[in-house]
Amino acid sequence: PSACALCEGRRRAEAEALRGVPARLADSRTRLIVIPAQDEPAQGIAALRALARAIVPFVRSIAPPKRRSPVRRAGAESSTRVARAIAGGPSTRLLVVGGKGGVGKTTCAATVALAAARADPRRPTLLLSTDPAHSLGDVLGQAIGDVERRVRGAPANLAAREIDAATGWRERCGRYRTAVGRMFDALSARAHAEMAVDRAIVEELFALAPPGMDEITGMLAIIDAVLPERRVGESGLVIVDTAPTGHALRLLAAPGQAKAWVRQFMKVLLNFEASPGFGELASELLELSHGLDRLQRLLTSPRSCGFVVVTRPERLP
Repeated sequence: PSACALCEGRRRAEAEALRGVPARLADSRTRLIVIPAQDEPAQGIAALRALARAIVPFVRSIAPPKRRSPVRRAGAESSTRVARAIAGGPSTRLLVVGGKGGVGKTTCAATVALAAARADPRRPTLLLSTDPAHSLGDVLGQAIGDVERRVRGAPANLAAREIDAATGWRERCGRYRTAVGRMFDALSARAHAEMAVDRAIVEELFALAPPGMDEITGMLAIIDAVLPERRVGESGLVIVDTAPTGHALRLLAAPGQAKAWVRQFMKVLLNFEASPGFGELASELLELSHGLDRLQRLLTSPRSCGFVVVTRPERLP
């Protein structure tokens, strides 16, 4: 608020960047939320709740309460309006948060998850990080790992997990390679001949897997979380803190590319359909294919999936 040449210069630059945003939005229904700059990073549940309250004036303008709320309940009802405005209605099952590195994706994802969990205590909410450089633990002020765990100090229905996608993909490839080995060992014994060339051709398909297959493994964990037969259930909400923009865009495009790779893999394997070990590997690949189909349907459903873009009021991001 004080007269300062540096601050005034930043205000002018930020205002210019913000003026260009509406023209870049292809969908006129997209809402722009402006959050005041914070002097310190938001870390811990209390700081995230304060950040959620910072956008209440905007939320009131788009979703005003039907009646005046008592002052003592203002915080809770503000969180409810924040969650409904950003996270969508009960049909939303997946909310992806993306943007350039360093703009505050993790902070925003954690804030929305906290508000959404508080707004509907009966709805299981999972905050999931697919970013290899995990920072959920830093923002929440507590250790978060590759096992889903409850967030201390938050509503009981909020859990968090940081997916180790690289390890998950290595484990999946290990199962595939083991199944390939069993299949060709059985074929070699039956044919009384070494099938080294055929085995090498099939194993080469692993090297031809499209980029991002490790991240796909992470996204399939999301499917496990939001499918009706799992614990989170059909009414659950998963909020994803993604890697920076390039990785996130590759991740969103990866299901289609991965399906093409699986189809090619299956096509080659059909040449060995008579092998005793064929069924084990075919079953693994079929499960992967079905998971990719479900993931693609979820990502392309406006009713079930939403995307929040986080940026800063500067030209580059």
